[in-house]
Amino acid sequence: MIPGLYSLKRETVRKRVRNSAQASEQFFRSIFENAQIGISFFNIEGCAVFSNRALHEMLGYSGEELKRLETWDEIVHPDDRASGAERYADLVQGKRDSDEWEQRFVRRDGSIMVANERFSLLRDASGNPQYVASLMEDITEKKRAQEERNQVAKQMEMLLESTGQGIYGIDLHGNCTFINRATCELVGYRPDEALGRNMHDLVHHHKLDGSVYPVDQCPIYRAFKKGEGCCIDTEVIWRRDGSPIPVQYSSFPIIEDGMITGAVVTVVDITERKRIEEKLGASEQLFRAVRRTTHRSRTRCSDCRSS
Repeated sequence: MIPGLYSLKRETVRKRVRNSAQASEQFFRSIFENAQIGISFFNIEGCAVFSNRALHEMLGYSGEELKRLETWDEIVHPDDRASGAERYADLVQGKRDSDEWEQRFVRRDGSIMVANERFSLLRDASGNPQYVASLMEDITEKKRAQEERNQVAKQMEMLLESTGQGIYGIDLHGNCTFINRATCELVGYRPDEALGRNMHDLVHHHKLDGSVYPVDQCPIYRAFKKGEGCCIDTEVIWRRDGSPIPVQYSSFPIIEDGMITGAVVTVVDITERKRIEEKLGASEQLFRAVRRTTHRSRTRCSDCRSS
């Protein structure tokens, strides 16, 4: 091969390699800088070597300011430093290659950010720990929203447990999704025995005359299948011991985002009310009988005087 031609070919290959390396570096940097999550690389002492724009915006510090920190712990919430430092030590000592945990950071403006961090250990050619890569997601709003949901759920649970009215929820299959203390006391089942069970099969399976109550005829079933609410006081539900309880129940569909996801059922024991109604009915019948007898007696007397 002609020497000059060989040198030209070799230089062309080197140029292609350089161009390829530059293109790869530019591609990596573009991903690094434009990522929506915070990315940083630490040395084994825990100092940030470099970090991306998303992380700077999360914390309110520039990349240079983060580099000047002696350790990352300086901006970690004091209550989270010990546990985080212990887990980070396991990484840099090579005890594990990756880890993930939540911790709080103090932003530059003094506000608190809750982050979920995923760490990966990077080793050198000899297999020794060299850097730790971190992917950070700001979950402050997610945690706040979850705390608010938990608070609402707690308040709802307190409300359900404090009322004397039986309340339970069912999904689209009729299975119990929640049940309060009053309902459990009424039917004789513990919450863990009712949750996940089909409530029609559990407490509404037969009519008072002993005939089977088909589920598709049940007004509660119609509430979540057809979106029709109901209020019924002419039926019974069945206790665990097999005894019937006269009840008044209402059932209305649960609607989420325009879709029916189940139904909520309220139930009240009306045994005493039924007894009073029966007594009133008996008294009314007696009154009518007396009235009829009195009327007939008066009629006879009137006939006797006429004759």
